[in-house]
Amino acid sequence: MAQTLFMTYETWFYTILNFNNEAILTGASPWTAATIPIMAGLISAMVQLFYAWRIWILSKQMFMRGMAVIIVLIALGQSLSAIVASSIFSIQPTQANLLKLHPAFDFWLAGSFTTDILISGSMIFILWKARSRTTWARSERLIDNLIINVIQTGTLTVICAGVDLAFFVGLEATNLHLAP
Repeated sequence: MAQTLFMTYETWFYTILNFNNEAILTGASPWTAATIPIMAGLISAMVQLFYAWRIWILSKQMFMRGMAVIIVLIALGQSLSAIVASSIFSIQPTQANLLKLHPAFDFWLAGSFTTDILISGSMIFILWKARSRTTWARSERLIDNLIINVIQTGTLTVICAGVDLAFFVGLEATNLHLAP
């Protein structure tokens, strides 16, 4: 709820309060600009840590447990990167300062993207293995539906994270990465 309020204020700042003011895009950002990556980093880490825990619980294989540890490490790293970079950015919220902190924000977005891919792949693998062990048709259909759901939601999450990362890296002088 707080992230939605902060993002709504930032959208209001750019589209209503400063309508048709191109100079604002290279000037100071609103106070909420620094809160959005902090909130997004915390929320994504919580979700990614939950899925890492699910992977750990659902699979007893050492490979999958290792994958869960890798997911935890990347999730904590990307979240910490978002928090630290946003805290530094909040001191001087300008486009020039954002460009100086670009590598930290790159790590945050790339880490989130990578973790989302690892989670989706791991969940599909675990469900696929579970499907191969069942002999009941009803269970197979249920697991097939779960696999389809993981593929659909995981693909959507990875696409959004990838587009955000691509816009941030490829169009670093703009705020177009906020669109997704």
